[in-house]
Amino acid sequence: MNRLPATLTQIDIDGGMAFITADYLQYRFSAMLLGIQDDVAQWQVGHAVELAFAENDVALAVDLQGQISLRNRFHAQIEHIANSRLLSRVTLRFGEHTLHALITRSSCESLGLHCGQSVEWLLKSNAMQVSRA
Repeated sequence: MNRLPATLTQIDIDGGMAFITADYLQYRFSAMLLGIQDDVAQWQVGHAVELAFAENDVALAVDLQGQISLRNRFHAQIEHIANSRLLSRVTLRFGEHTLHALITRSSCESLGLHCGQSVEWLLKSNAMQVSRA
């Protein structure tokens, strides 16, 4: 599981859903929380939160152009690639943290991924988990 410390910058609640934005360094993340607990309604802008997301929810892109519906889209540098027969675990340097993406080995090879390369990593808002720090 990838984890990043962040600061809550916006929270909008509608029924059992919440749309949250939170900042990590100069990066703005978004999360759509479904089936929220009652305590989320007590969260306030400025609170420290932890962003968490699974390695297999991270997509990687090279030379991605145009608009896309994924709201979490950031640049990172590849630090390491560990290949198995079917999967590749790509280690990324993002800000002050190390993140991981788990993609198919064939995708890794077709993208031509290598250590030192700059890539974009992407994550759907509903794949993001948020908890109070």
